[in-house]
Amino acid sequence: MREFKYRLIIATFLGVLIILMGASAKLKQNFLKAEELRAILLDIKKEHVFVAAHRGDWRNHPENSIAAFESCIEKGIEIIEMDIRMSFDRDLMCFHDKTLDRMTNGTGKITHQSTQNLKNLWLTNPHGVATRHRIPTLKEALSTCKGKALVMLDKAEQYIPEVTKVVKDLEIGEQCIVFIREKIQAKKELEKYQALTDEGVIWAVSIKEEPIDSVLNYIQNMEEWLNPPIYAVHFKDSVFPLKATGAAIKKAGAKMWTSPLWPSICGGMDDDRAVKDPQNSWGSLIASNSSILCTDRPLKLQNFLHNNSINK
Repeated sequence: MREFKYRLIIATFLGVLIILMGASAKLKQNFLKAEELRAILLDIKKEHVFVAAHRGDWRNHPENSIAAFESCIEKGIEIIEMDIRMSFDRDLMCFHDKTLDRMTNGTGKITHQSTQNLKNLWLTNPHGVATRHRIPTLKEALSTCKGKALVMLDKAEQYIPEVTKVVKDLEIGEQCIVFIREKIQAKKELEKYQALTDEGVIWAVSIKEEPIDSVLNYIQNMEEWLNPPIYAVHFKDSVFPLKATGAAIKKAGAKMWTSPLWPSICGGMDDDRAVKDPQNSWGSLIASNSSILCTDRPLKLQNFLHNNSINK
């Protein structure tokens, strides 16, 4: 009788374990791979809102750290934004500030330090306490994300030759989103970006806060010269014609990127407002045809999309 009970307990335990493993596998399968995310992003018929994590999951890990990027991947965040700076010996590092003071136990300009010296520093948490995380190189960061998420390379346009080399070596160009922030006045000005275009990067053209006629004219020119899949719209004034701009971008066969990081670049529809009033912040941006939201609260935005059945 006792042996039968032991067998029953073991069988029950194994059954529960199999169920849990199956549920875990199913959950992981729901996270799309980078190539699938790219296909959705480039398909204008796909009504999908992307979550872009600004500097990774920095609320739980140091910003721009490997841990912050891995956390995003584990939680199914679709786009990871990372910053690029250059060391003294011209290696590309994932770091936001020009100086080391705020985010490391070091001081001074990052451009004055060798890669080895930078690698000896500890990244700090938001309270200024040193962690066990180091500054990653761009190559290390992209290797972490390869095949698992799309990546937005902030400031990449400042280091075109160096970024191109890293992207080419890793064969990761089709996962990368790069901004063109300057206002292009003629097609010839796009020639300096050709090397990254050849690597298959996804271009995001920045749109300035201008009268709607100027915005529409710029979109028309860029469609003729580059045909970018994304337009990034930053606007301070809440009366900016966002819905008309979003409609024009959609009509051009592209998708709109907005950044509710702080009020001055999203007309007051920012992340902090979204904590208490998500419908009139994130919801309003989405209602204006924003398909990509770059946020400092990626998990809350992810939950908002799920709870409102926005991505079915």
